[in-house]
Formats: sequence, structure tokens, C-alpha cells
Amino acid sequence: MQSFNHNKSRDLGDILTDTFQYVRIYYPTLGKGLLFFVLPLYIVQAFLLQGYSDQIMSSIFQPNDFSMFETFFSGRYILSIFLSMVAYAMLTIVALKHMQLTNADEIPDPSDLLDGVLPLLIKLAILYIILFFIIILSAFFFFFPALFFGIRLSLAPTSLVLENLSIGKSISRSWELTEGFWWATFALFVIMYIIVIFSSYAFILPATILSIFFVDTGTVTDANLFSTIITSFMALSTAFASLFVVILHLSFGLQFFNIVERKEGGGLRSKIEGLID
Repeated sequence: MQSFNHNKSRDLGDILTDTFQYVRIYYPTLGKGLLFFVLPLYIVQAFLLQGYSDQIMSSIFQPNDFSMFETFFSGRYILSIFLSMVAYAMLTIVALKHMQLTNADEIPDPSDLLDGVLPLLIKLAILYIILFFIIILSAFFFFFPALFFGIRLSLAPTSLVLENLSIGKSISRSWELTEGFWWATFALFVIMYIIVIFSSYAFILPATILSIFFVDTGTVTDANLFSTIITSFMALSTAFASLFVVILHLSFGLQFFNIVERKEGGGLRSKIEGLID
């Protein structure tokens, strides 16, 4: 298998190129992790959320039906939100633990990606909740403070997984690393987010076109069967589309290595220590 150098300085173009290079090299092992541990969670969550959306739309078209408000407190809705958090945290863990293992010159086995996964899931869930409230609270002071804090704290999940830090230390580590690299990290986020959105449409758009085709041609006359087919297509396409977020995590992982190399000379230090050993 072709080697990949994690610890080196990269400009924005290098990070974009190397993100997809990383996927090209390691897609067999990375893909297994996503397929086994992440995709099932997104599929279940997508079906739950799709059913919830159908219920909301049904209530909207019935003016005297106030059951829509009850769905916000339904067990199905709460479960879908919980699964969404778990799926996203699991996606983060698979991407970054894979990067952590390959940085140690290991070929990750799916079981390796689950090593210590429960504590990591709990820590990441708490971290994401903290980051969410920080950004929401800063948003009350207009848009730019929220954007500023969001970028300064964007490497916290990466630091938590790659360096096995605590929640508090990962937040301070992200704040320290992004100092002087705010604009570069912001540009990376914008570009990768656009790529993720357009890549996701590769799965979502066909399902949408298919549903329009069924409506226009009258292929399916049974309303219940039609709803089931469309719900299934949309749920599955949304689940697969969600996996594209992995490239966002990989790119931020490379940005993490890039900043550490520039600020602390991690790669050079590792080579010196290797010569001493």
C-alpha cells in the first residue's frame, strides 16, 4: 500500500489534494469502518426523521390538526436526534482514529477503529454540545462572533481524538493552534463544505428526480406504496450522502498536522527522536 506523509507543512491547495489522495490510498479500510459502524446508524436515523417529516407535512395541510406540536416531544423525534448525534460522533471517530492509526504506520482493521470507542463517543457528544452552545450564545452578538468562535474551536474534535485529550484541553488546544491560522482554516471549511454539499447531491438528486418521475407518469397509483417507496429512496440516499462528511474531518485532520508541523515541528522532532532511538 502506498505510504502517506501526515506530518508536513501544507498550503490550502495541498490539503485539498491530499485529502482525496488519502481517501484514494486508504478507501478499503476507511470504507469498511464507515460501512460497518456509521452507515447503519445513519440509515435508521434517516428513516426515523423521514417519518417524522411526513407527519409534520401532514399536520401542516390540516389546519385544525395540532398534533404537529406533539411530535416535537415524541419518542421518535428524540430518538432520531440522539441517533443523529451518535452517528456524527461515530463518523468523526472512524475518520480521525483511522488517520491516527495510519500516522503510526498501521493498517487499520475495523476492530481497531472500535478500540475505546464508548469513552470517545461520550466525550465527543459532550464536546459537540458544549461547542453548540458556545456558537449559539455567541450568535446573539450578531453573526461574526459565532463564525469567529466556530473556526477557532473547529479543531477541538480533531485534537480530542488524535491526541487523546480531555474535553477542556481539546478546546484550549484548538484555540491555541488556530491562532494565526484563522483565515486558512475558514477558507478550508468553506471549500470543503461546498464540496460535501455538492457531493451529497449525487445521492439525493436521483431520489428526488425519481419521485418526480413517479408523480408525473402515474407509475405508482397506490398512495401508501408511493409514500413508502419515496421515503425509502430518500432515507437511503440521505444516509449515503451523510458519509461525505468524512472528507471534511480528514481535511481538518490534515490541517491539524499542518499547523502542528508549522508551529511545533512535529515531523522533524519525530525524525530526530527516531535517529536517537
